[in-house]
Amino acid sequence: LPMPAPERKIRNKVMAWLKAQKATTPIWWFAVIGGGVQTPGVPDLCLVVDGRSVWFEFKSLTGQLTDKQRHVKTQIESAGGAVFIIRSVDDAVRAFEVIEQGEFWEAREKEISNGTLAK
Repeated sequence: LPMPAPERKIRNKVMAWLKAQKATTPIWWFAVIGGGVQTPGVPDLCLVVDGRSVWFEFKSLTGQLTDKQRHVKTQIESAGGAVFIIRSVDDAVRAFEVIEQGEFWEAREKEISNGTLAK
């Protein structure tokens, strides 16, 4: 299914913001374009930030994850990646502030090794 217009607007603004950044942390990213051959529920933007797997799922202010999106989010997080729900450029900025903190990744690795990662 095509991305709803409000989510597409947010994605485009975040991608423009990403292109304008002069990141001090190494980053590589690409937009995921859904289609018939793609696994349903995959987040909208894939990022590799300092060697870590980060995903952005764009939602309108009232948008909610589908069951398939929740399932994929859990799979990514169980494998050590991070998934953020992004409703604005400000959300993306805050996500980068969080992922650049070593404590975030240390806590994630501890949750995975203990089997306590929130589902």
